[in-house]
Amino acid sequence: MMIVFLMVSLALFQVIVMGPQQIENGQVINLFRQKIITQEQLYDQLSEKRVVLVGETHNDPNHHKVQLKIIQGIYKHNNNMAIGLEMIPRHLQSQLDRWVADELSREDFLKAVDWDQTWGFDSDLYMPILRFARDNNIHLVAMNIKREVVKQVRLKGLDGVADNIKDELPKIAPASDKYKTMLREVFESHPMMSKMGKFENFVDAQQVWDGVMATQINHWLGENPYGLLVGLAGSGHISYGNGIPHQLKSQGVEDIATVLPWNIEEKWADYKVANYAWGVPKPPPPPVRFGIMLQEVETGVLITTVFKDSIAEKHGIKAEDEIRELNGETITTIKRLKWLIKNMEWGDKATLTVNRDGDVKKIELELER
Repeated sequence: MMIVFLMVSLALFQVIVMGPQQIENGQVINLFRQKIITQEQLYDQLSEKRVVLVGETHNDPNHHKVQLKIIQGIYKHNNNMAIGLEMIPRHLQSQLDRWVADELSREDFLKAVDWDQTWGFDSDLYMPILRFARDNNIHLVAMNIKREVVKQVRLKGLDGVADNIKDELPKIAPASDKYKTMLREVFESHPMMSKMGKFENFVDAQQVWDGVMATQINHWLGENPYGLLVGLAGSGHISYGNGIPHQLKSQGVEDIATVLPWNIEEKWADYKVANYAWGVPKPPPPPVRFGIMLQEVETGVLITTVFKDSIAEKHGIKAEDEIRELNGETITTIKRLKWLIKNMEWGDKATLTVNRDGDVKKIELELER
């Protein structure tokens, strides 16, 4: 049985920008010095660090292209390196090892890590990075923690979770006041979050998330005293020295550089947000989403949840509807349904055929963003 979950990530948090200047596409700025440098100069400077953290908005392909360029650039200078991934929880480390060892095909790898449930964002965005690691035998580090653990902390707070969960966690450094301020903006901007627990619990959950990722990085550094790790994570886990950098420093790791992909339509970033900014084009429009959660059953694909104000709700789709067809094609797996939706564009029309309490209904959808 497969369930597709909605994930709220700090990668969606838009950090505040200051200053009158602009950054251009492909341009790199040393933010502390407020100085433009070449990409080669960036790679040269980063290759001398122990930890390089590169941010992302998970569904922006331009951000992942920057991450790949930085990895490739550093590799030319220093191939004693690893790549840390927020996308994969640490209990799946063996599957990353199998991927790098070329023991898994793409499909087998995605199945082995249960990508759609574990992460959920388009795997195509990450495959060039994963392939570069495999082709060059670069170790991949699973940085994350099981989603169930973060969820429990978010609901009950760090003090309220079971002892067996606490035993899984490293020592967590308290959040700074600046980080709490940023997290409060995130918390208050998502109405669903208040239903999932108190703000204090939300802070605890983010600290656990950051602390585990920092610990995974530090563990690799300890085993590779001359190595360099490039960590990929949502920009909110990296910006302003909060999140992962803060937790790393509490563990004695100081030699850190941070890089954020930056929308060229935004003003030049506050120099404190990161060490470097890399200009990227305006992100493409978000992919088509029906606004449903799904579960595979023996007879096909069942809708378990319909989100408020979604396309599905506006067109009368209901939880417990069983999807039979999309645009005349029989649907038996979530994977096939997602592929069909992925290839749609805003403004298209679609016909969804569902079984509702034994009655077959055809629902005409207008895909308005």
